[in-house]
Amino acid sequence: MALRFLYTALCLLLALGPAYAACERAQEHYQQATAPGVAPAEQIRLLEGLLQHCDSFAASYALGRAYAAQENVPRSLAALRQAAHTTTSAEEKAWAWHTMARLHESQHDPLEALFSYKTAWRLARLPQVARDMLTLERTMQRDLVSAQQIVTTLRKGLELRSIGVVPAIDVRFAFDSAALLPQGEGQAHEIGLALTDPGLHGQRFRLIGHADSRGPHDYNDRLSYQRALSVQQYVLQHFALPVERLAIAGRGKRELLYPEAQDETEHALNRRVEVRIE
Repeated sequence: MALRFLYTALCLLLALGPAYAACERAQEHYQQATAPGVAPAEQIRLLEGLLQHCDSFAASYALGRAYAAQENVPRSLAALRQAAHTTTSAEEKAWAWHTMARLHESQHDPLEALFSYKTAWRLARLPQVARDMLTLERTMQRDLVSAQQIVTTLRKGLELRSIGVVPAIDVRFAFDSAALLPQGEGQAHEIGLALTDPGLHGQRFRLIGHADSRGPHDYNDRLSYQRALSVQQYVLQHFALPVERLAIAGRGKRELLYPEAQDETEHALNRRVEVRIE
């Protein structure tokens, strides 16, 4: 299935016309690289040769998987990011970020994995991404994301903005409440530390409140806005941050992470305030 998907993507690339004349032999090389039984080292050789002459999502994606088979994580991630950068298809970008998330999970890096899953989900709401993201979130301990981790994540969004990456840090809330829980207050404090860090000097941020799927839209719109306001007020009260650098918005239940939420864990993951860099 995966090879058919990649082969189709490459055929579409080759059909686009004279602009891709340099890729006229790409199909042959790609077929050689992805034929059954070809060792990862040979796949890498063929795919890297192809990519010297032709930008291709399919080839970059396959190269990332070949490097992953050799447990070369840095090169695998680089190839997958290149794949996401090469394509204009939101779904293809999402598959690249989904594969990066699985790779981070294999390296026991749940925070990076979650960042990649959420990036994939925002790009294209693929059911497999939602399932894998939920499985990870159920197993993660609810430790605070440190200020330094927040700075790193938000700065990564600046670097990758050109390929549609919008990272966010979440603050969670109780059902039908905009009050900060002790855990949420601690996370808001780490957010305040991060937003005043020199590494994010001058950047503007947006706090986006969300509700779970229960209740009418109008009520959830107000509740989600109040949640964003609670985080904004905490940060402004405890840190020297100009209010114009910290906008707020409420999205109600229009951007659920888990639209098919059934149990309280899933509903709780939908109730959040996201901190995004503008």
